[in-house]
Amino acid sequence: MLEQLPSLSSSVASAVVLSCKPNLTDLLAGELKSMGFSAQVISPTAVRTSATFRDAIRICLSVRTANFVRWELAVFPANDLNTLYARLVRLPWEQLIPTTGYFSVASWSDMPQIRNSMFLNQRVKDAVVDRFREKKMPRPDSGSEKKAVVLYVHWHKSQAGIYVDLAGSSLHRRGYRLSAGQAPMEETLAAAMVLASGWSVDEPLIVPLCGSGTLAIEAALLATGTAPGLLHDRYSFRHLCGFNEDIYQEIKNNLIQKKVTVRPVIVASDADSAVLSRARENARRAGIGEHITFYHCPFEQTPLPKGKPGVMLLNPPYGIRQGDRRELIRLYASIGSYLRHQAADYRVLLLTAAQDLIPHLGLRPAARRQVFNGALPCALLEFKPRSQ
Repeated sequence: MLEQLPSLSSSVASAVVLSCKPNLTDLLAGELKSMGFSAQVISPTAVRTSATFRDAIRICLSVRTANFVRWELAVFPANDLNTLYARLVRLPWEQLIPTTGYFSVASWSDMPQIRNSMFLNQRVKDAVVDRFREKKMPRPDSGSEKKAVVLYVHWHKSQAGIYVDLAGSSLHRRGYRLSAGQAPMEETLAAAMVLASGWSVDEPLIVPLCGSGTLAIEAALLATGTAPGLLHDRYSFRHLCGFNEDIYQEIKNNLIQKKVTVRPVIVASDADSAVLSRARENARRAGIGEHITFYHCPFEQTPLPKGKPGVMLLNPPYGIRQGDRRELIRLYASIGSYLRHQAADYRVLLLTAAQDLIPHLGLRPAARRQVFNGALPCALLEFKPRSQ
């Protein structure tokens, strides 16, 4: 049987699997549907759609809440490593990976014989390299560094899938953040928090305790229709055989033209002048500095715009790597008082990994979602406005 790989130039759609952090698939599926694609939630961390390679590039550049976008090459049954190798070595890798190029492999498996993913990754590399040898072609270089072509294997309950990771590294690395501070918030989680808030650009958005500015920056990117993937060019798909740079530039130009001219009211504040300076620089690097008004002040003194209230987003210190517990208890109590008395008419979303400190807010959340900031389990709390 002649094995085939999907063609980069084909107008026929292939499966694309997007992954995100747990409990964010509803937001990711909503994003895909808003872009005109189907969306099938296939696990607590993955959504499947169908797209041509060209459309898959557009998804990779546009999506805000996904960490990885993977173009499906093949899916097949495999009960053991020998079967996996035998199927992979038959795939025409020479049509995908340049002989002068570089590739790496990442994987996830729940197969009992796989106790170390490095062993699985090496076996996949062996299959790719042996294919080139069988064809008497120079073999591409390979290693553990996630650059150039990045392959991904998902081996679950004797079903193996092989993918090209279109970005190569996690999409939360937008490229605008020079410094993240002591407790960085992943950009994809920040975007998910903005989307989960239901914020509309005609409402004010307030971000006290803004830190490196990630929440405010992601909100401004969303408001202006700026595709977050436009901020860098470090993509795995650019290293594939048959990749067309002209098409890539056309996709980028089309996305740039979709930016909108708006003047959203986004206010961000922090009491630490050095932290605020970094936030301003990050916003400038993201190209949306003029859309955020920064204030150097304690969170309680953050100016609230006159007129109708809107949304407030908070990511207070967790106490994981910073802060004294007694100070954190006082901080959370002060935040609760601030929300009750000064921001009572705002819809509020608050993210914290210090879940034992939530009672010190003195507020009952209307909704709670368990999420992850990096590897840290967090609670994303929603507080309704006083009028509701």
